[in-house]
Amino acid sequence: MDRSVPLEPDEMTLLAQINQAKTEAIKQVQNAAAEAVKKLQEQRPKANQQAPNQFDTEKVHGHEYGLISAAAIEGVASGNFASHLHPEVKATTSYGGVTFKEDPYVLQEGRDQKYAPAQIWENTKKWLRIYMSGAVVDELLYGITFENNDALVDDIAKSENLLLQYEIDAEDARIMIQMAFDAVMQNFIDHPDVLEAILANSLAREKGLSQELHASEERLANFQTHVRQLIYEQ
Repeated sequence: MDRSVPLEPDEMTLLAQINQAKTEAIKQVQNAAAEAVKKLQEQRPKANQQAPNQFDTEKVHGHEYGLISAAAIEGVASGNFASHLHPEVKATTSYGGVTFKEDPYVLQEGRDQKYAPAQIWENTKKWLRIYMSGAVVDELLYGITFENNDALVDDIAKSENLLLQYEIDAEDARIMIQMAFDAVMQNFIDHPDVLEAILANSLAREKGLSQELHASEERLANFQTHVRQLIYEQ
């Protein structure tokens, strides 16, 4: 039985206007990002522009810098940024990933519970936003929509595992994940300078590191400070 309440005509008009405004805002950010990508690529040496798998490399690193940016906004510090996707690294895997200096809160039984349920719930929503931020960057910078993004398997699995502790069903979990995605999307649309910072850092590998690293803990700390300044001080 369909228990949904049909929208009034004025409500349908308002909803259409909201969706249109959102679509236009995303398109504006994508156009600005495309221009920023073009400028950054023009500034790079030609040898680097011809590097094999360069686009894939930048996409993966951009995705991870999305996570790092959202973590900065949420007050979570990053560790090292590992990557096997650099052209000079002849690895057999295609891996890029960043570590964080704290883990999500989890519900525990009895006296082992360290945080109040309300604190854990707010922390869960915070981590959903962090996990979904890579998907937002993929869509805004590279045009890869949420529905067609094969790189989200791990991020979605982590999000679903967080929600399992609340015995939330699959449909409600999907809604919660979508809400987190939408919240990050709006924040990044409102702060396009963050996207430019993500682009600049995903294109540049830090020098003097071991082959499996893309950026050091110190560089990521500086990047996160910069992101917070862009969000909160402008």
